[in-house]
Amino acid sequence: MSMSSTEFKGEHSMSGKISKIDHSTGKLTVKTGEGNLDVHFPPQSIASLKKGDNITVHLGFSEGAGSAGMEKGVGSATGMEEKTEHREGTTKY
Repeated sequence: MSMSSTEFKGEHSMSGKISKIDHSTGKLTVKTGEGNLDVHFPPQSIASLKKGDNITVHLGFSEGAGSAGMEKGVGSATGMEEKTEHREGTTKY
């Protein structure tokens, strides 16, 4: 998701271990020191990840963005940006 003209708020990173992953839907759960983090990515972007991998998810949000997919329960915040970094390699998504 590229929004170069959008200012993101609340940017932070959370690291943890993948405890659940569904390659067909792109949904995964990361167990962090703060609790479980459920996130959704394009399925092809998580193809190399597996349960037990350590990753870092980079988060931020913008106000007033569209809500595409929210009616299906996809995503958890309006305008939320999710990026992940696979710690066992150098691949970033």
